[in-house]
Amino acid sequence: MTSQPPKPKSGGAKKAIFIVVVIVLLVVAMLAGSMMAASNYQKRIDAQEARCQADLTVLGDEISRVTSDLTGCNGEKVTLESQLKAVEEGEKAEQLIKYQGWKTYTQPENKFSFRYPGTWQAEEQLVEPGPTFEKGGYCLDFISPTDSRLKICYRDQDDDEATTWFRTGIGSYPSYVGANIIMGDTIITEKNIIAYNQKVKSVVYEPNRKDDGSGFGGRIAVDNYYFTIMADAMGGDFEALNISALDQVMMDKIIESYGVPVSTSEVE
Repeated sequence: MTSQPPKPKSGGAKKAIFIVVVIVLLVVAMLAGSMMAASNYQKRIDAQEARCQADLTVLGDEISRVTSDLTGCNGEKVTLESQLKAVEEGEKAEQLIKYQGWKTYTQPENKFSFRYPGTWQAEEQLVEPGPTFEKGGYCLDFISPTDSRLKICYRDQDDDEATTWFRTGIGSYPSYVGANIIMGDTIITEKNIIAYNQKVKSVVYEPNRKDDGSGFGGRIAVDNYYFTIMADAMGGDFEALNISALDQVMMDKIIESYGVPVSTSEVE
């Protein structure tokens, strides 16, 4: 009797097939997971790009707004500068009208000038040193038709060899009154009125004593100069001497005319 070979067991083949299937499923699962992760990553990238694009759009809009604002500011600046220029031109014209008909005295060496009424006289006086005054200096006299005199004495602030004070006294019965006289960039805030029997004999113009650091109440600092300004009624009869209210008003205007522009038609 012939013997038959043994039949292979079917359990081993099934096990191998199962392992292959498991491996395939694992590979498929890994591929699916990778694809899902890649898809999620791409979504995050797309979302980030969208946010960046939105931020860029907002930034672009803000830049446009700022640029527009700057353009508007530049336009407003030009407009403001034009308005300021117009105001300055208007102020110059107003000053020229204010002093219309007045003459101009220009100090040839120091280059400053004052206006004075056409009916007044202007004289420059050189005061030499002597027994009365140790130092000399220069003064301008503006004399009214009624013989009231406005005396403006001056010197360079660095010139210690000169003085601006040429009085031996200011008389009796002084009284201080408030003032608001603008001379250049300085405001004269006080007048020292010397009167007798209700008649004004002299006036000394002063800046505010509390604000004057020079130690001289009557010394007025304007630009590079020191000025002393005073007025007197001239004549022989002391009882009758009087600086009229009109002359005082004219004197204040003369002082305020310092630095007022001169039209080409009135240069002397």
